[in-house]
Amino acid sequence: CILVGLVVVVLGVNAIGEYSGQDAGSELLKMSSSDARVIRDGGQRTVPAEELVAGDVVLVQPGDIVPADMVVLESVDLQIVEAVLTGEAHEITKTVDVRDKDAPFPSNMIYSGTSVVSGTGKGEVVATGMQTQIGLIAKRMAGGSETKDGHLSPLQQSVSTLGKCIAVAIGLTICVATFLAVETRYRFGTTCSAEDFNCLVLAALLRGVIMSVALIPHGMPFVTMVMLQVSAKSMRRRNALVTRK
Repeated sequence: CILVGLVVVVLGVNAIGEYSGQDAGSELLKMSSSDARVIRDGGQRTVPAEELVAGDVVLVQPGDIVPADMVVLESVDLQIVEAVLTGEAHEITKTVDVRDKDAPFPSNMIYSGTSVVSGTGKGEVVATGMQTQIGLIAKRMAGGSETKDGHLSPLQQSVSTLGKCIAVAIGLTICVATFLAVETRYRFGTTCSAEDFNCLVLAALLRGVIMSVALIPHGMPFVTMVMLQVSAKSMRRRNALVTRK
């Protein structure tokens, strides 16, 4: 009954965690603008942000939430806050020319979900919806396991390395304990005689298996998931997320 109860609790928390991850991703997508002022057919009109397509020219002004990822075509003292992407709340000046080619978010790009605090500008849409930077973050929070270049994130690499180190340490411990138990004819809790070598080996191996079950940190993935969910919710409340650069 106790084991069944533990399994039910773990499955319930895992389900809640998955739902929370998807919910967090949905909340991120809601940060993007609902409408956009776009130039089409030689005139300016307001359209829903979801109707934007690559190549559209969009106008932005103070108070706007950028509706899509865009390359800057025109900038008049345009300043953007990219806290939703970088976690940094200071204003960043956006220009037509690229000033920082190696930066993760270059100066000639403005991104969906970021806020215009001053100046005006005009940009050409290059990515919309889930293809934007904030959309990629939402995908990862909803269950993606790899970064956009197909590699594991730094956190996943660290957890993987830790898991391998623990596995090696446990394996060595079990081998040494089994060897010592056989060499010393350790018989506590068994019915083996000191002369029955085969029985002693089997008993030592059985102890090794039991020891491995006890030593393996089965709760590590669960604890890691809970910590990440709590951290993600805390950052979401502050409208700030950190991405891999």
